[in-house]
Amino acid sequence: MPKAVNIQVIGNVIELSRDQWKGHVAKITNDPSLLEEVKKYTWTYKDGEHPYLHNSKLNIYFHEFVLGFIYGRKNIDRMQAEGNIIEHLDNDGLNCTYENLHILSEDLNKAKAFTIDKKAAELETCMEYPAFIMDVYYLHRSKQFQLQLFMNDDIYFNKASGKAAEMFICMYDKFENLYIDWFYLLNSRTDRKFELGTLHAQSIHAKERPHIELQPGEENSPIIIRDGVTYLNLDAKVNGKPMSALRHTSMRSVVEESK
Repeated sequence: MPKAVNIQVIGNVIELSRDQWKGHVAKITNDPSLLEEVKKYTWTYKDGEHPYLHNSKLNIYFHEFVLGFIYGRKNIDRMQAEGNIIEHLDNDGLNCTYENLHILSEDLNKAKAFTIDKKAAELETCMEYPAFIMDVYYLHRSKQFQLQLFMNDDIYFNKASGKAAEMFICMYDKFENLYIDWFYLLNSRTDRKFELGTLHAQSIHAKERPHIELQPGEENSPIIIRDGVTYLNLDAKVNGKPMSALRHTSMRSVVEESK
């Protein structure tokens, strides 16, 4: 009998855990069909520089199992035999959501590890609030990469409305173009600004930051609630320093954000 896993559903993500995993949590996309297949097997936590989950009966890693659910295990085995790697875009071996996994050549996988992953890890140790952050996802249906560029600071403004941009969603057909922009943006974090016109995206979609009227005493409150909706007040400060900032954004719909 397979060992049971603890299951917690958070929006479009399912978090999985077992006592053997030493407090670590694995993630998959909220797909009931995938979850039922996952529950049929015992997944063992493998420690190391890049921790993974493994099933000894199938002799398969968890990320291979998840992508195999989409494309078929034979196709995954064939692509890996040709010198390709299953890439975790956020470099978290336990994050096996569909949008975090992509087949990448071994050379590009190594290039990302020595540049993007290394730089991102360095920036994570910095306690300073980032002026902007990046999240990257892969859309299996359209075969595109989606880079979400969220602004904690007011960096770009809509000339017509005068409102600050909250986020740019950049779409890429090729990983090579994404790689150039991703590494450029990481290196631009210390300057707290970037040149949007230099990006190599196939298309860029913009979303304006929501604006609400603050009531007296709310100026430096990090959380504002209006009509049951919670907003993060990025202008809130204590002793002149920001009190709040985002470090991660979940995957957004381009259609939704473009309205």
